[in-house]
Amino acid sequence: MEKNEIWKDIKGYEELYQVSSLGRVRSKDKLINSRGNKKRLHRGIILRPKKKKSGYLEVSLYKDKKHKSIQVHRLVAETFIPNPQNKPEVNHKKVVTNDFCDNSIYNLEWCTREENMQHSFKYGNRIVAKSRNSTSSKAVQQYTTDGKLIKKWFCTMDIQRELGIPNSHISACCLGKRKTAGGYKWKYIEKV
Repeated sequence: MEKNEIWKDIKGYEELYQVSSLGRVRSKDKLINSRGNKKRLHRGIILRPKKKKSGYLEVSLYKDKKHKSIQVHRLVAETFIPNPQNKPEVNHKKVVTNDFCDNSIYNLEWCTREENMQHSFKYGNRIVAKSRNSTSSKAVQQYTTDGKLIKKWFCTMDIQRELGIPNSHISACCLGKRKTAGGYKWKYIEKV
């Protein structure tokens, strides 16, 4: 497997930034005005990404005095990895305990939300809540009222966004404070 680093311009930031096939982001060299209307070369630098609580790396890109924070794996995928099926999410193929630092093209693939969740459940890379009282990031199973498994969900907030069922109702059901929420039974997945 060839691992030569290839740099390409970032869409929408072509004059300012580039991303590499190995998951690094850099600002580009540019000429800036100095005293006496002279131009001087300002060398670009490799940006230092910020690690979010979720484990993903993120960089801030500046354009027209505005900044935008973008996840590095998304930049790499959008720049280097074809997406003929127009899948909306990017999956890390190999992840060690929620460490999403390998953002090379060799470790990324386009996927659906369902494929991303299945991969997360299969390999145990689900992001676990940091607090015992935090329920929004616990994985949940959805059942019919007669107990048949319908689907596994990454977290209650995903359910609220997709089905419109309040996450507090789902959490109450999982904790035994309600029998159903949105016409379904819900249970936390204890061990993924």
